[in-house]
Amino acid sequence: DLLKRLKPDSIRVMTLMRSDWPADGSGRITTPLSKGPGLYDWNALDLLIRSIVAIGAEPYLALGFGPPSWISGASSILDRRPPLPERLDDYADLMATIVHRYAVEKGWTIKRVTIDNEPENVGYAIDDYIKLVRLAKLKIKERAPGVQVGGPATGYAMWPQPAARPLSFFESTSIFAKSDTPFDFFDWHIYSTSTDTVMRTVQAVRTVYGNSMPLVISELNRDWRYSGPSRDMSRENNTAWESVAWLAYLFDQLQRAGIDQVFYFAWREATLGLIDARSRVIRPNYYLLAAMTNLIGRKRVVATSSHPAIGIVATKDDSKVSALVYNMAATDVHVSVKGADLVPRFYFGRKTYLGRDSADVNLIAEQADLGVPEETRSSENTLRVPAGGFLVLTN
Repeated sequence: DLLKRLKPDSIRVMTLMRSDWPADGSGRITTPLSKGPGLYDWNALDLLIRSIVAIGAEPYLALGFGPPSWISGASSILDRRPPLPERLDDYADLMATIVHRYAVEKGWTIKRVTIDNEPENVGYAIDDYIKLVRLAKLKIKERAPGVQVGGPATGYAMWPQPAARPLSFFESTSIFAKSDTPFDFFDWHIYSTSTDTVMRTVQAVRTVYGNSMPLVISELNRDWRYSGPSRDMSRENNTAWESVAWLAYLFDQLQRAGIDQVFYFAWREATLGLIDARSRVIRPNYYLLAAMTNLIGRKRVVATSSHPAIGIVATKDDSKVSALVYNMAATDVHVSVKGADLVPRFYFGRKTYLGRDSADVNLIAEQADLGVPEETRSSENTLRVPAGGFLVLTN
């Protein structure tokens, strides 16, 4: 229900092994998709993808985070390694089988898939990964020709190479382009508290590829650290109030930069999620995404701000005009709106969020029915945009 209310366009999932931590605290459940040649347990993945389709979202499939152990030679299903050289063909076949099952046999809308996930963390040599992309794309297109095949889904980090120095993000991107690696779209991950760093990764990819293919950021957040002594700081970076203005600015700027899709990481997770691992606490960015998918439209129009801390995303669908005005400053900012007759519909400030029950999802509906708080108006002609928060206006 929480996810359905968010109305996501697309949801990205790992396919070759499902790991979950049930809300009852019973511990980790790990379900590998394949334990041997021709052996498949589709139950967990079928359920997940069917549920995504049922809420109206499009599944975006990451074909692995390393292959099954029978392809990698690992001694454990949790030991992440690249495929053995003699098993590359088996891995490509496995990927094509997954895509065919959902795009053809099930008939579900599968627009995009990626060849593995974070190959730098799996341990690939870049040349071996390129071989896999060529082989897997050929097999996938034979069995599901309408599906776009992308990659490399690398993080913004150094890529260690066997018997050679590590490759930077820009270097590996350049190698893919120079070798004509046959991506239909280019996909990467970026975690940084600095919005400038995120936008620099866009510039790096544009420098190499220009406008030759769609660009996708399939993991975006402020801190990647799941565990260890920095986990508490990571949770603070990802889920505290400061993350709201950060994400609003990046959604705005990444769309302006022509990024085709952006996936927030993650949906339900203790350290990074829009909600916590037990589905009991809703983090602030849940409300930002919900406002964008429920309250404003999809046809963006030009809107400008004369205040350096204020950003605006304006839309017009038929006769409905909407605008999400966000504030990157540490203090409230008073604004006036010109050029459109708009009134406040949704107000999201730190006090609004902290003053509610942590599992309450009715905030948007209540404001839409009862009106936004009185403090949104600082005078008859000006509106107050809360520090680090946002205001949604409609006609």
